[in-house]
Amino acid sequence: MKQLLTEAFIKFSRISVVHSLPGRVRLHVPGLKKVPDEYKHLETELLELVTLLPGVTDLSLCFVSGRALLHYDAEAISEPRLVDWFNEVWDVLATELTNRQDLQDEKAIITHARKEIRRHIKAFTHELSG
Repeated sequence: MKQLLTEAFIKFSRISVVHSLPGRVRLHVPGLKKVPDEYKHLETELLELVTLLPGVTDLSLCFVSGRALLHYDAEAISEPRLVDWFNEVWDVLATELTNRQDLQDEKAIITHARKEIRRHIKAFTHELSG
């Protein structure tokens, strides 16, 4: 099961914009439909990680349609940068789930991913301001 979740996370980096309005973007997420029920509660942790970036306000995932809806402050961050950030978060999660097989406890994996994402956010926000 963990292998399937990891595969879904990795495929997530190839997301595409389905529809957008300023402050709102709907994304198609390949592999999201395949996430096993026992891992769907991780949506809360993903929301926390994605909203570490200033300007991101909300995230909801639809495991049935394979889509994600992100709300953001369009004055604080552009849509392309938001999508880049979402990919960044998923890349970190995929790496953690793939490389941290020694961490059997999913809370430990999320905690480690949070630390990695905080390191990435500093560089990412520096790019935004530059």
